[in-house]
Amino acid sequence: MLSRFRLVLLLAPAMLGVGGLFFACGGGSSDAGPETCDGGVCGEAVSPDTSQGVDVLNPVSDGGGDAATRATCEDGGFPGMLDPTFGDGGGTYVDPGPDGYGIAYDVIVQPDGRTVLAGSVRRSKENGFGLARLSATGALDTGFGDGGLAFTPLLPFLAGGGGVKAVTLTADGRILAGGTLGLTSLNWDLVIARYAPDGALDRAFGDGGVAGVTFEPGAGPFESVLGVYGLAALPTGHVVVAAQRGMNATADFVVLKLDPSGSLDTTFGANGRVTVDIGASSADHAGHSHALALQSDGKMLMVGESNGNMAAIRLEADGSLDPSFGAGGKVVLALGASSVAETVTVDGAGRIVLGGRIGDQLALVRLTSSGALDSTFGLGGVVRFGRGAVAGIWIQPDGKYLVAGSISFARFHPNGAPDLGFGAGGEADASWPAEISLGSTSLSATAGRQRATRGGGRKGAMAAARYCL
Repeated sequence: MLSRFRLVLLLAPAMLGVGGLFFACGGGSSDAGPETCDGGVCGEAVSPDTSQGVDVLNPVSDGGGDAATRATCEDGGFPGMLDPTFGDGGGTYVDPGPDGYGIAYDVIVQPDGRTVLAGSVRRSKENGFGLARLSATGALDTGFGDGGLAFTPLLPFLAGGGGVKAVTLTADGRILAGGTLGLTSLNWDLVIARYAPDGALDRAFGDGGVAGVTFEPGAGPFESVLGVYGLAALPTGHVVVAAQRGMNATADFVVLKLDPSGSLDTTFGANGRVTVDIGASSADHAGHSHALALQSDGKMLMVGESNGNMAAIRLEADGSLDPSFGAGGKVVLALGASSVAETVTVDGAGRIVLGGRIGDQLALVRLTSSGALDSTFGLGGVVRFGRGAVAGIWIQPDGKYLVAGSISFARFHPNGAPDLGFGAGGEADASWPAEISLGSTSLSATAGRQRATRGGGRKGAMAAARYCL
């Protein structure tokens, strides 16, 4: 009998193919604790409670009938099917309140099975970071933040750009959220916030829980940091941030490191900052970053695109380029068509797996630890399949690669051959819940009750839908 894997992914509207990716591990255990439901109502549509500024759980149905009579993931379910045990028929949403707006850009699963959606929230004409936490069954966790939503107002409403773009957990269960404030005073600012497990700001970090970084004081809006594309929490309490400096022909890869207090770590790079020109020549800085991964030896991988080609860099723990990787720490892959790497992970053998696009096809590209194409994988190190964008890759305990795409899921053997026991010929399309707007994805995987949860927006509210795998 086929095993059913359930993962957690997140999608953000209008961001297809450009979102940064984060990988995390946790357990989706059924003993995660009692489900919290507003007013004693679970799994039924309820009217917004605007008195507290946070709408209670609002399930969303895919029109598939009574969830109680439908197959579960373990009993009759199939890859790509909406999980009827989550919300109402597989979907739910959290409204930020009257005159508010919310959208989720990233997700993380806690070890107790609860899911944190992270993104942008606007309330009372203030923009800020928004985190919402759901139980294992999709109910709003009212013990988190203010009735289930932790809102950190950072600026009056400004045009575009703001919100949490990456989220991760520290070893002790605190939550790190990274993003930008948007365009303000002709500067792009990078912000990292740290929260206690209950959603309160951790006052020991930065300024009252928020650490702001101005990459180049006085720089124009397209010359400084444009976005956050990955976060990693180190066992020491340090934080590694993947970002991008500038845009279009002036873009570079950027990696920052903060100490446990939220200050730039001056022992890393140049006063806590590393900027890498990944362009084809010193005059062309077209290096668009998309994702971050840490190796077990402390080295840092960052992937994206350079002049229409998949690109990757590897840094030593001190921020210097690793000379044993590619050409002086850089790899640019000319794969015969326009390509971009949108996520990255490292398998148990130390091989580096990039997920992204080549032309209009999804692609996996595997590199050896030295950055060369791995000829034992697919065709010359490359596997092409499907359409859309690769959201994330999870290396299963049996060595197979489980891939989340923007509209489908796929599984491959370690040599790159499709796993014919998964879906139809190794791929499974994802059905769509009603009214939820979905875009680019990020993937998180658990080793217990595994599901795929897509998040995004529904009529100005954070939304999520969960799938069987």
